[in-house]
Amino acid sequence: MTPLGLADLPPGERPRERLWEKGAGALSLAELLAILLGTGTRERDVLALAGDLVEAFGGLSGLARAAGTELLAFRGLGKAKAAHVAAALELARRYQKELLPRGERAGWQGRLEEIAAQVAHEEREFVYVLFLNRRGVLLEEGCLSFGGLEGAYLDMPYLFRRGVRLDATRFVLAHNHPDGDPSPSQEDRALTEHVSRRLPLLGMELEGHFVLARGRCVRVSPL
Repeated sequence: MTPLGLADLPPGERPRERLWEKGAGALSLAELLAILLGTGTRERDVLALAGDLVEAFGGLSGLARAAGTELLAFRGLGKAKAAHVAAALELARRYQKELLPRGERAGWQGRLEEIAAQVAHEEREFVYVLFLNRRGVLLEEGCLSFGGLEGAYLDMPYLFRRGVRLDATRFVLAHNHPDGDPSPSQEDRALTEHVSRRLPLLGMELEGHFVLARGRCVRVSPL
């Protein structure tokens, strides 16, 4: 028995024909994946395989975080099908980056949006800093630390030392929430308060502290 492909589906259920008739926006995630996969297995048609794939990874955000080895381990995906899915997801990520503002006109805000896009599907928490001069020009940026799902350690002494050496007058802190919830926690607010209080002693100020989640940037208010 040969694998069940798009042509084996009833005419009204064939995603490729529905795409041309109604547009890609009218198709479900499973239908779009079915077009990428092309064929199913001997036991499951391509739509069922695509639906199982969506369910197993928890939707598009879960698929975007999946490593190539995870896709290959999914029953029914060989190297060719896994490569098609991985390539499509990478194209989507690159397109998203191209839409972000670039260059000096965008300033640090544009760079922060780029970082938010980069970490949108990360499963670990990362802490970033952007050092600025008086005019808000970005002097340097860096990833201060990374942790797990529960958080990341912030090396405050290093942060302050680096700011002084760069002669920065302001800086931006940002960290991602791997669970996708952009709501600042009490710990986030406490950190904002703590940093804001200590910076004037060094002749610097906090331009902002932001939570990054699903590509969004949410400013954290102090306690």
